[in-house]
Amino acid sequence: GTATGVKVQVRHPKKKNSEKWGMLKSSKNNSQINAKEFVVKNMKSKDVIVCLKDQVPLSETDKVKVTITQPSERELETVSGSADAKSLSFDVDQPCPSTTIDEGSRIITWKRKLRPGEEVTLSLAYEIEYPKDKKLHFHNR
Repeated sequence: GTATGVKVQVRHPKKKNSEKWGMLKSSKNNSQINAKEFVVKNMKSKDVIVCLKDQVPLSETDKVKVTITQPSERELETVSGSADAKSLSFDVDQPCPSTTIDEGSRIITWKRKLRPGEEVTLSLAYEIEYPKDKKLHFHNR
């Protein structure tokens, strides 16, 4: 959803593809790194609390591995089974700033308080490793 007085710009840096040798296997895997940057600016004359959500892909097979590289594990708090994980609402009692991931839905939520005119860049990056002889297919649920 959108909020009057809050500007969000999404940047998509170029995708990176590579081949990797498995540590214990002699076969090669392909690797694709996906990244997004959300530039959020408070255009209001008062403080605002911003809640931004995005989803990291879910793999349907153990042959495809999705690893979050940004935000870092240190920055990311895991929550489980949030009933409203896909909704636009957020817990007002949750500390600010915070960055959480719902372990079931893989939805990342950033919560930030922005002063008037303040701009923040929130980064999301993940690596997808998959067998060289396969292609990736994405679909929405």
